[in-house]
Amino acid sequence: MQEDRDYTHLLRRYDQAKERRSVWEDTWQECYDYSLPQRGNFTASQMPGRIRTDRLYDGTALDAVDQLAASLLGHLTPPWTQWFGFKPGPDLSAAEAQTLAPVLEESAKIIQAHFDHSNFCVEMHQCFLDLVVGGTAALYFEEAEPGAFSAFK
Repeated sequence: MQEDRDYTHLLRRYDQAKERRSVWEDTWQECYDYSLPQRGNFTASQMPGRIRTDRLYDGTALDAVDQLAASLLGHLTPPWTQWFGFKPGPDLSAAEAQTLAPVLEESAKIIQAHFDHSNFCVEMHQCFLDLVVGGTAALYFEEAEPGAFSAFK
């Protein structure tokens, strides 16, 4: 039987973190307003169809954000090549590592094939846009049925 747990300390930590974050929210919203207005709202709710580019002087910030995000994509997670690999850890003997290496290589190829047949590249670029503008980003991986394409958000 699962015992009842008191999660009030987690809720208190959440509220404290949210309060500490609140001093930055206006700055983050302004960063998005001027350099990634198409993303929409960070903290403020806006009416659909509202023109979000009316305060922009020119496209310098928008272009710079897009170029940096594209560079990060091309250098860190290039869609045209396998950008990661697996290798046995130091806890294995040389013989065990040699036996496991081909299995890990095949696993990396399978995972890369899933990336190639998913929306990973598009979502990774969006993730890098958020990283450039807001200083943080998250990529969500949605579970798919075996044989189905994976979905990132």
